[in-house]
Amino acid sequence: MANLSELKELPGLEHLKRLRELNASGCGKLQSIEGLVQLTELRELNVANLSELKELPGLEHLTSLRKLNASGCGKLQSIEGLAQLTGLEVLNVANCCELKELPGLEHLKRLRELNASGCGKLQSIEGLVQLTGLRELNVANLSELKELPGLEHLT
Repeated sequence: MANLSELKELPGLEHLKRLRELNASGCGKLQSIEGLVQLTELRELNVANLSELKELPGLEHLTSLRKLNASGCGKLQSIEGLAQLTGLEVLNVANCCELKELPGLEHLKRLRELNASGCGKLQSIEGLVQLTGLRELNVANLSELKELPGLEHLT
């Protein structure tokens, strides 16, 4: 489904209860993705470069999610429900220019990779001290970042 640049919505997603991977990257006019609540078996969600996407409602129900790529979602303001994604291993929010925080990050004990580069409005990244499995951290070009507590505890 990638690169359907004129697609504005994804009707009927809620009926795909056994879906394991959803790639909607490049669907530039997609503003919201409804029906995520029912996709409890989803392991990978790729919404990269959805320039109109402002939110990801229902994310907290994707408890099987291992990889979330929301890079390049320039209007994405928050990612609610991260705390419930305890199996998440890869989180890519690079170049989400409007993103100000990553609430619940400290609960992602299995997180190995975090890319928050280019998130110009991101002011802090709390909870790094709890991410003992983190192997890759990209925080380049974070002009508003005031502090990065917990780095001394990562090995």
